[in-house]
Amino acid sequence: MLKLLKGNARAAVSAAVLLALGAGIATMAVLYPGYTTADVKLNDGGVWVTRSVDAMVGHLNYPSRTLDGAVHTRSSDFTLLQDGNDVLTYDQAVGSLTQVDPATVDFGGAGNLTAGSRLAFHSGVIGLIDASTNGLYVLKPAAVSGFSVVGRDPIQELGPGSAVAVTVTGTVFAVSLEKNALVSPNPTSTPGTASTSRRP
Repeated sequence: MLKLLKGNARAAVSAAVLLALGAGIATMAVLYPGYTTADVKLNDGGVWVTRSVDAMVGHLNYPSRTLDGAVHTRSSDFTLLQDGNDVLTYDQAVGSLTQVDPATVDFGGAGNLTAGSRLAFHSGVIGLIDASTNGLYVLKPAAVSGFSVVGRDPIQELGPGSAVAVTVTGTVFAVSLEKNALVSPNPTSTPGTASTSRRP
């Protein structure tokens, strides 16, 4: 009888311990805040590639290692610019800036720039320095079609030897050697309103 009571006591204690552990784990699981996760924006896993010898721009489906679309450019001397779903080709020799439609893998609208114009593209913002006037312009990819500097005042005239860059946040910076200054316009800036800081 004594052995039976001891066995029941041990079983009761074991059950109580297991119950307490289970309750503790459940409580911790409910109260634990967990790890912070990144809010990642996924794209289609594709990569845009070029083949200059064939004057071709193509969309490579990287997961399946297949080229699922391609289009031929007018010249083999061009630069491919991509930022998310915005894809552009730029032929600096003739000043042709052209949109590429990722859905159809075909050319969209084109802008006519002065040959030799310098540009930078990031985060949906294009910074452009016109080769003939050295004027700074800022535009969005959607405004490329039909864009021309003719009859359009620049945000700032920078002078010869100027350069432009766009940061990952879409901020445009331009350097003016003539004015010894760094210019940073807002994308919606009107002519002459860019923020300028001069070097000593």
